[in-house]
Amino acid sequence: MKKVGIAVLCALIVGTLFGVFFFHDVNRNIKEVIGAEAVVYAFQVGVYTNKDNAIKEAEKYESGRVVLDEELYRVYIAIVKSEEARDKLKKYYDEQKIEYYIKKINVGGDFLNQLNKYEDLLLASNREVYVYINKEILERYSEVIV
Repeated sequence: MKKVGIAVLCALIVGTLFGVFFFHDVNRNIKEVIGAEAVVYAFQVGVYTNKDNAIKEAEKYESGRVVLDEELYRVYIAIVKSEEARDKLKKYYDEQKIEYYIKKINVGGDFLNQLNKYEDLLLASNREVYVYINKEILERYSEVIV
């Protein structure tokens, strides 16, 4: 009787370990298919409780975009994923004397894939097209969060 009990207990332990291992692996594969989440850097130039005030602030910047975050209207001028792109835009905005706050936000899915492509373009481009690239990135982001 003890041998059977020990065999059943061992089978349960081994089965549980396999279950945990395979469940974790399946969960990771699902995230890869639908697009894993990542923390990205948003260049924020204002936060408002009033939407009209946020819109006025966004209009001051060529790439300005108002994003509703819970009950606050945030004004973003850029979103990037890598530290290299973040540093490149920091230097650019500092030279333009634009005051900003870098806010970390979570994004995923299709937007993250699009951001990767636009960021590659941003890193390979010169300053003259930063605004246009940032406008496109924020347009895609606005479509995702609405």
